[in-house]
Amino acid sequence: MSQSFMGLDGFIWFVGVVEDRNDPALLGRVRVRCLGFHTEDKEKIPTSSLPWSHIMFPIDTPSMNGMGQTPSFMVEGTWVVGFFRDAMEKQQPVIIGTLPGYPQTTSNKELGFNDPNAKYPKSDFLDESDINRLAKGGADGKSHTSIAAKEDKRDKGVLTAVTDQTWDEPASTYAAVYPFNHVYETESGHYKEFDDTEGKERISEYHKAGTFYEVDASGNRVLRVVGSNYEVIHGSDFVHVKGSANFTVDDTLNIKAKTINMVAETMNELYTLHNETTTTLLETYTEKTETATTGTTTYSSGDMIASNISLVGHQHRDNPGLAGAITTVPVGASSSVTDANGNTVDPISAALAETALDSLDLSTQSNVTLPTSTTAYPDTLAKLDATDIITQSMMANDAVGKDELKTLSTLLVKNSSGTTLKTVHGAGD
Repeated sequence: MSQSFMGLDGFIWFVGVVEDRNDPALLGRVRVRCLGFHTEDKEKIPTSSLPWSHIMFPIDTPSMNGMGQTPSFMVEGTWVVGFFRDAMEKQQPVIIGTLPGYPQTTSNKELGFNDPNAKYPKSDFLDESDINRLAKGGADGKSHTSIAAKEDKRDKGVLTAVTDQTWDEPASTYAAVYPFNHVYETESGHYKEFDDTEGKERISEYHKAGTFYEVDASGNRVLRVVGSNYEVIHGSDFVHVKGSANFTVDDTLNIKAKTINMVAETMNELYTLHNETTTTLLETYTEKTETATTGTTTYSSGDMIASNISLVGHQHRDNPGLAGAITTVPVGASSSVTDANGNTVDPISAALAETALDSLDLSTQSNVTLPTSTTAYPDTLAKLDATDIITQSMMANDAVGKDELKTLSTLLVKNSSGTTLKTVHGAGD
């Protein structure tokens, strides 16, 4: 009886077809019907009677303790080449590789040397090289289904926060030339590409659902997620964009943070107020200015707190979407202003203006503007001239009378007959 170790009895080579890959030992073994050694008559030699063939893995796979590649990726109907390590008994086949070809007919599951599940070869791959269509680059006129799928789902005309600006998802730069595109595709339709076609070098990884990423020859990356995307970072996250960044959310954007710090030379906020259905307000904030285009801004008591803001009026600039400009509406104007499109801008109510000046801390004020009205602040303010003297011209008639003196002393000027000629009132003790 011969010893069962490799090479003792020499090697007997075989070519065969995989008919079963459901290895009960989970070693990646397959059952192979070998040409010249087994009949195609499954009644004489059923698939279940074929010996299990071991797979020879490459040297970059340890093939122990779960390390290296997973069990071999062969399907029923795959043509293979190998040898019997027990040359005499031929019960210990070893597979060293697979053999692509040109399938001529679909599977006949009643006969041996066929896929017993009648799945492979697929009918649309008959009379076609078994090499992946992405790898062939259309040299035989056949196109991979993923190429059209990528284009059909490509997003176009995505709006940005800047008016009238959009962007398109870049189209795939696939332009593979055989034999430079190296492709690995699974039976369900997942695949990886490492394309070395000169000038069109790419890397792509594609999920059958349509999620993929692709890196083109210039280093640009396109990532499309057709479902939801989850990214969890347990440390810190750092993103540096040296160009511009556009972030568009078609639904709700929620941001929660303990602290938000924002630094910008200029901040433009484009938003629509809840109570405005036909207009959009654009406010541009810089260090000392506030500019508003179409819309209505309402200020109420306590809304605005700053050291250098005067509610005298506000200016509405031209909006490129309007036929005419909206003019300045001063505080306390008697009527609204209507632009060329019929949009109405209400004036700021005079009630919002300060009506009393109880005290003024000049240590904190660089400029003080006094009202011009003679009735706005009655009996509360007095104007000083350049010499800090209250002159007669600054005082109204009867501004000070005897009733305004705290203690009254009266001087009577009389003539020789005792008649009072003049009465003089003054402050007493």
